[in-house]
Amino acid sequence: MNYSSEINKLMQALDNKSKAIVLYTLQNRYAKIRELSNLTSEDDSQTLTRIKEVINSKAREILDKPLLIFKESKIDFFSGEKILFSWWLAEEINLVKREKEMLDIFDEKDILRVVAEMPGIDKKNLKLTLYNNTLKVYADPYNKEIPLFYPIQKIANKSYKNGILEVTLIKKNNEN
Repeated sequence: MNYSSEINKLMQALDNKSKAIVLYTLQNRYAKIRELSNLTSEDDSQTLTRIKEVINSKAREILDKPLLIFKESKIDFFSGEKILFSWWLAEEINLVKREKEMLDIFDEKDILRVVAEMPGIDKKNLKLTLYNNTLKVYADPYNKEIPLFYPIQKIANKSYKNGILEVTLIKKNNEN
């Protein structure tokens, strides 16, 4: 089930501090209580009370289940990391169902810009290679081959931030 419209109803029913907690958790998949307390400028016990009596109470009314679940230990599906003592979005809550991550290639005269969604990878393990006009991206759990359809001279720049990989490639000069 896709809960997008129910989440919108829930967000409308919440105060601003509760909305901030829900948005943070939706964006980050999980959060430690101290992160949420800093976000709302409340102490940890006030934040715990807010989760239990405001957010999850309203979620039960609208979604028939709590939105945030506390886990002592859980493996993050995207990064493979073991996360301790954190609040997670309830697993049954499916906001967006996609089979594949998004990928765009922009042709900008002398360069190609590749923008790929790759959530949860460790930036240190990210490796890029060029082979036969194909950009190969390696980073556990990803192994992608992206056809470029242009001869490429070199990789000029790469950045990875918030689950988005951006690579700038210099095209070969075809005048030779």
